[in-house]
Amino acid sequence: MTSHDTPTPEALQITVPHFSLQALTHLIAAITPLLPPAPKRGPKGMAITTRVRLALSYLREGVSIRGLARISGIPVTTLRDNIGPILEAFDRLAPLLPDGTIIGDFDDIAWWCAETGGTIIVDGTELAIARPTGQVEQRPYYSGKKKTHTLKTIAVCDAESNLLWVTPLLGGATHDLTALRDANLPSHLADSGLDVLADSGFQGLQHDVEALELPTRRPRDNSELTKTDRFFNSVLSSNRVRVEHSIGRLKQWRCLTVPKQHRALLERWLPVCWALTSFQQAWPRS
Repeated sequence: MTSHDTPTPEALQITVPHFSLQALTHLIAAITPLLPPAPKRGPKGMAITTRVRLALSYLREGVSIRGLARISGIPVTTLRDNIGPILEAFDRLAPLLPDGTIIGDFDDIAWWCAETGGTIIVDGTELAIARPTGQVEQRPYYSGKKKTHTLKTIAVCDAESNLLWVTPLLGGATHDLTALRDANLPSHLADSGLDVLADSGFQGLQHDVEALELPTRRPRDNSELTKTDRFFNSVLSSNRVRVEHSIGRLKQWRCLTVPKQHRALLERWLPVCWALTSFQQAWPRS
């Protein structure tokens, strides 16, 4: 990971209050069974709360292990030995619904959205990566929208801006609709029977999902939209903004937005940050 050593110790103290005490307690309870047993000899290491706080700071600030060690005043080896098992436990975390229950499959998402407004909102987002070597390998990752090499995922949220699902990462050249279909989400969205809100990047999805709301496009002759159409687009946009809020909550984990991040690290950290975000949503700060 690229080292960003700008955060100060004071900044790291602000990082964990991003997690409520209740969320932190539930997170520790969830990962404790996943941790290896403490060594029988030698030092036992740091307290579990301290280790989890440092691991969260590592992901939240997007720093390297060496950078975090320098900021926190802890030897690199000591820090790595203490937060390495925590990060491995994070890899096995299951994401939660906002009521604290584990998400088993997309049917759980549909049930939750039906109970909390009857709306599902989808949108694509991209994460910048280091330029692959070789022109052939670069092509699938070059995003014409971002003008750089990226990975793409589709985010799903409810009417309350709760992030509920993210699809596996694909190359940035992949169209939003293709990424949605690659994750087999159209069939799940259609089976849910709920209203689905999306932007114009999902044109064509209406053939798979009947209850889909897309922005009204200009006619082929490029004439102006009617007042009714403009009002509809405005209302749709004001409702769709909730998915932008949920994506912003996901990207608060700066390990996902480090410039020129390695693909392997993004593929590892995206599910982890989704799960950690779900803990924040289930037990928010009061």
